[in-house]
Amino acid sequence: MFLRNVRWLSAAFVAAVAVLVAPARSEAAFEILIQEVDSGGNVVALPGGGFASGLFTSNVQSGFATPSFNNILVSVNSNSGPTQAINSITAQPSARISANFDPTHSLRITVTDLGFNNSNPNGIAVATSSLGASTGIQNGVTTVTNQTFVMEDPYTPASGLNPTTGTVLAQTGTVIDVRPSNQISNPSDSPQFILPGSFAIQQVITLSVTAGSGDPTNQTFGGTASSVVQAPTAPVPAPAGVLLGLIALPALALRRAFRRTPAAAV
Repeated sequence: MFLRNVRWLSAAFVAAVAVLVAPARSEAAFEILIQEVDSGGNVVALPGGGFASGLFTSNVQSGFATPSFNNILVSVNSNSGPTQAINSITAQPSARISANFDPTHSLRITVTDLGFNNSNPNGIAVATSSLGASTGIQNGVTTVTNQTFVMEDPYTPASGLNPTTGTVLAQTGTVIDVRPSNQISNPSDSPQFILPGSFAIQQVITLSVTAGSGDPTNQTFGGTASSVVQAPTAPVPAPAGVLLGLIALPALALRRAFRRTPAAAV
């Protein structure tokens, strides 16, 4: 009977710990804003006269076009660690050069993931940006940049020319990759900052192309941009320690009972 009680308490302990430290990742909810910009960063066009934005649950959005670029595709993947210690978003934008390509224009894609929770609110965190470019431009150059912003909940949703906005808790420096020369900069970290219980990670990715010889129409370029928020691991919750104590006390009593048994038999 006693052993059965110990097993029950052990199972309760394991179940309680699983509930207390389980991930609290929200349902996928992210926004994408696609813009064609000039050399000064001014918006000159949006896809189809509108903008690609909304709360998407599918991680791949495609079929967009601006005057200089077509077949624009953005793939987004988000991850949270077991205790939300490491939260990340990776976006893979790609596009083709259109027949009306203006070499002074770039493609700017802003991806905002709104679904992050922090299991250890108000701990110290740091954000990191990194990226890699890819190019199918013959004798041309593709340049991709990425900058990461961490924003506090609540947010102001994207509308018109404006991406999702909110209180910026931290931002990284801009990382750059130039292909085919592979002039990549090192990953850029933000200063340390206080991370609240819920937050958003935003990437601002810019893709620029210098066409080589021949007709560049329909030649493809793209990149992979990663943003990571490293937060402290949550401490072991107090209830788990209480349950551990409940298990240890009966086990200690059993040990003492076994010690007394031989003496009673004499």
